[in-house]
Amino acid sequence: EGTKQVCVVGGSNDSGGFLKSMECYDVDEDRWSLMSTEFREERFGMATCVLAGNVYMVGGYGGAEGWFKQDVDRYNIEEGVWSRMADMNEAKRRHCAVVLGDFVYTLGGMSIGIPTLNTVERLDVTENTWTNVAPMLSARRYFAACVLEGCIFVYGGRNTSHQTLSSVERYDPDTDTWSTVASMSKKRQDVCGAVLREYIYTHACGGWDENAMAFKSVERYDVQKDKWVDVA
Repeated sequence: EGTKQVCVVGGSNDSGGFLKSMECYDVDEDRWSLMSTEFREERFGMATCVLAGNVYMVGGYGGAEGWFKQDVDRYNIEEGVWSRMADMNEAKRRHCAVVLGDFVYTLGGMSIGIPTLNTVERLDVTENTWTNVAPMLSARRYFAACVLEGCIFVYGGRNTSHQTLSSVERYDPDTDTWSTVASMSKKRQDVCGAVLREYIYTHACGGWDENAMAFKSVERYDVQKDKWVDVA
């Protein structure tokens, strides 16, 4: 199984500066370590995911020009080395990245002159090429995404009209189609999510609504029943 680690990549500090460092938390030893190898340039608002022993850092905002990024960098955990991958087709930040099968998917976010995106791109890590797949039914930023039972689920966020969403969509890679499923009980943006066993959870701070009302509530989605229920 190897070492169990949680990695935190980039972001911004207390003075508003962007970071190009990565820290990892060792679950077994209960300690944080600053990785000795920094990535190429400071980055904020990017998306990350892990596939086959590599951390993928996708898009974001920053660099010398302080602008939207379509850059993709990969960190090999065993070798401790960063390498450059093919750029996405579109620069973006405030998007999501997930792994499904042997592919990295990026979804939604915002881009230069476009406040909210519905586009979805897929990275073939073997061929190092990006391909656009079916777009989401609704444009979203500040949302959450996860993978369960061979499908991608996206939920919450803000749309092009700056409205906070409760809607949820499911992507089937076999048919390259999106469909709507049951909505959350609350509209949430800046929401976090996770999969535990056969359920999807909205967790952490629970997000906040369009009136800047923060939530501490947690909801759980049952795929089989297509239903959200409140938990602790």
